[in-house]
Amino acid sequence: MCNRYYDRHIVCDGLIIDNGKILLGLRDLEPDRGKWALFGGFLDWNETIEEAILREIKEEAGVNTEIVRLLGIYSDPDRSQKEQNVSVAYVLKINTDDKLIPQPGEIKELKWFNLDDLPGVIAFDHREMINDYLKSENS
Repeated sequence: MCNRYYDRHIVCDGLIIDNGKILLGLRDLEPDRGKWALFGGFLDWNETIEEAILREIKEEAGVNTEIVRLLGIYSDPDRSQKEQNVSVAYVLKINTDDKLIPQPGEIKELKWFNLDDLPGVIAFDHREMINDYLKSENS
């Protein structure tokens, strides 16, 4: 029997990929402040999960994106310490010439990383998502 009780949330995560590079944001809030992360967040009321990831990226990075494909669903009960966050992760591409603008108070910096030269510390289980993307591209 499980002795842990959770609040459960639907969240989205997005991998923005372009020519062998991935865009990451340096978190400026807890949890995982000071770590590089994918973009994403909670699903709002009256919003599809697809609408949520497009909105979150626009808010956090200032750009419009287009969903390329579903990457996967991440539902490990231990993804988060206080609740269970079930994430739907997408691969996306930027579809405008908009300038990248980090969201004040949430994202300190935006940076493109080569997929074979990622930062040592990445927030949450986002490295697992990136690794799953790399496996799917090499299969």
